[in-house]
Amino acid sequence: MRQQLASLLQQQTQLREALAQSQAAHSQAEALRERIGAEQERVENTRRRIEASLHQINAAVETASQEKLLIMAQHQAAVSHREQQRLGFEEKRREWDQLKQNGLALENRLQALQHEDRRLTAKTQQLEQEIFKLEHTWAEFVEDLAIPSLDPDQVAHAEAELTRLDQTIASLGDIMPGSLALYEQLKTRWEYLAQQLDDVACAREDLLKTLDELDQEVGRRIEVTATRVEQAFSTACQTLFSGGQGGLSWTPGDEGGVDVWVRPPGKRPSQLGLLSGGEKALGGIAWLFSLLSVRPSPFILLDEVEASLDEANAARFADYLAELRKHTQCVIVTHHKSTMEIADALWGVAGDGQGQSRTVSVLLEQVSS
Repeated sequence: MRQQLASLLQQQTQLREALAQSQAAHSQAEALRERIGAEQERVENTRRRIEASLHQINAAVETASQEKLLIMAQHQAAVSHREQQRLGFEEKRREWDQLKQNGLALENRLQALQHEDRRLTAKTQQLEQEIFKLEHTWAEFVEDLAIPSLDPDQVAHAEAELTRLDQTIASLGDIMPGSLALYEQLKTRWEYLAQQLDDVACAREDLLKTLDELDQEVGRRIEVTATRVEQAFSTACQTLFSGGQGGLSWTPGDEGGVDVWVRPPGKRPSQLGLLSGGEKALGGIAWLFSLLSVRPSPFILLDEVEASLDEANAARFADYLAELRKHTQCVIVTHHKSTMEIADALWGVAGDGQGQSRTVSVLLEQVSS
């Protein structure tokens, strides 16, 4: 009996221990379930914030795309307008040349007609004089006919004079009766073409004046923008190179352009393409930031622009970027720690060890709090 009682007591003790362990496991399971629920709620809140941020980013990208399309459309319209003006000017110039040739041809024709008119007038006067002489001679012949005796020499002379006059009249050929009417018609046509020529000349002058004003305005705007960009680029180089200098030289005209130079601390000024890899990257970043300071953008996307920088230069880049993000939303692909430290949120891709990857996001404000 005692052995049975001891066995029962031992079983009772084991059961109580098992019950206590079961209750402890149940409590742990409840606590774990609460933690899982809280973690799921936090993850859901994080997902909603990420979706909201992505929505804002997509909206900003769409706005930037629309602005880019608008600028491209305006630029294309300006180029098309200028091309149309150039084609119109070429057409007007061809019309001018054609009118000029027509005018010269008409002037030559007019001079020829005037010369022919003077020749015919002189010939007519000569014929009138000869007719007058012939009439006078005929009158004398009539008087001589009344005399019974005729002088054969006078008759022969009169016949010879008549023959000569007939030959002279025949040598004149056909006289164009509409010469004066044709002259008036050509004169009217000449006056019309001269008026058209004056109109074309005035239109050409207006077009040249408009093109000159357009070129002056474009040059003025480019000069103002280049000055502002140069000032911003110099400031960015002083900050990013820690005392360096930078500038640009702008050459106006169709064959002109922009030459960018940078002088790192302790070195000579060099063009951007002649610098080392890190200096070239830092100069390019300074150039990008100078353009953004002159024409700010609400959103920018940078892909490892500071990858070739050392830690010191990457830290200065991060400090400059921290000032830029006050008025511009920045999305950056980076591996530099200094750049990650100034971010508001981080997104990364991690592997799970089974050949699959997943996206991990961290809001740095919540981590710091």
